[in-house]
Amino acid sequence: MALGGNQRGRQSPGQAVAINAVFEQLAAGEKGNWNLSSIGRFPVRVILHIALLDADTVEPRDLQNDRLRDVAKMAIRARIEHQRGTLADLVAVIGLRSTHAKIRHLRPLPRRSSIARRPHPSMRDGLRVTFLGTGTSVGIPVITCECDVCTSDDPRNHRLRASVLLEWEGIDGPTRVLVDTATDFRQQALRSGIDKVDAVMYTHGHADHILGLDELRIFNFVYRKSIPLYADAATGAVLRHVFSYAFDPEAIGVPQLEIETLDDHVSLFGVRVEAIPLGHGRGTTQAFRVGNFAYATDCNRIPDAAAARLQGLDVLVLDSLRQKPHRSHFGLQQALAEVERLQPKKTYLTHLSHDLEHAAVEETLPPHVRVAYDEMVIELPIPDAWRCA
Repeated sequence: MALGGNQRGRQSPGQAVAINAVFEQLAAGEKGNWNLSSIGRFPVRVILHIALLDADTVEPRDLQNDRLRDVAKMAIRARIEHQRGTLADLVAVIGLRSTHAKIRHLRPLPRRSSIARRPHPSMRDGLRVTFLGTGTSVGIPVITCECDVCTSDDPRNHRLRASVLLEWEGIDGPTRVLVDTATDFRQQALRSGIDKVDAVMYTHGHADHILGLDELRIFNFVYRKSIPLYADAATGAVLRHVFSYAFDPEAIGVPQLEIETLDDHVSLFGVRVEAIPLGHGRGTTQAFRVGNFAYATDCNRIPDAAAARLQGLDVLVLDSLRQKPHRSHFGLQQALAEVERLQPKKTYLTHLSHDLEHAAVEETLPPHVRVAYDEMVIELPIPDAWRCA
């Protein structure tokens, strides 16, 4: 029995006030044992309770009762929408969207239009990482596929092409640096409320990591300045070839971009970013390290020199395409072997195919290794040694 907009009973003004109070606490990032009894039998009470208090420990597959299983699935959706900071989507997800009458008593909270405008508790001293996409080159669900992952109603199995947004307090204010312009970048930007991009760092020149480049031009139009792209020589050549029109000085209405050759490190808006070459099939991809965080997608070899530069990590994001090995990506067991080799405190797996079902894979992983999902956000401090003028 799916919990959509077909609930029985009608929401009273008093219930709506109670629900709205929970929303306000939720939007403020508060957690606690609230008195939800005034919401009555309306299913949102159960959903919010699980979403806010228990979703990290409840897996739908563990629940024998069909109704509770559906509630748990909906709670996971609600938790993800809460993390995205979009109250309107959260209201829709938990089933208040069927009629206007059901939401007429709710006092809407202001929609947060931009990730950049959200409160960042640790922003002044820290790094905020948003997973814009965690999928492989074809995305999940895969066109024409009807496997269990592609038809899953667990939103953690819905994966756009791999990319992350890095945010920190730079020397000139809040800074947003995009890692790759994935094929789905427009959708990712709208979903995450990205209203500005200060720079882009490219891991490599494959299609799923560059084909969203043209979407950068809206930021040129709004802010009337070019955007620097940091890429190694091979990737820079690919960008100039594939998007030759964007680098035509006579062209009108095209992205305004400046390709900067990526060395082993670069100072971006007051923070040191290191580029670390890894093996990707017959080619090379760049991992990026900021402080004790590193992002290493699309790789199947970590040379010893690179491994030495990936020591002492608090968080590692690592490629793990599927269960079996692949000629240019780590398989799951290979990725776990690299985790054992590098010894990061926490690892998140990304660039995932439909061979990997989120909940099922996490059940097999050690506690310090998790499966990343779209719109997941992590925050960690930037050590002073990584700050620069």
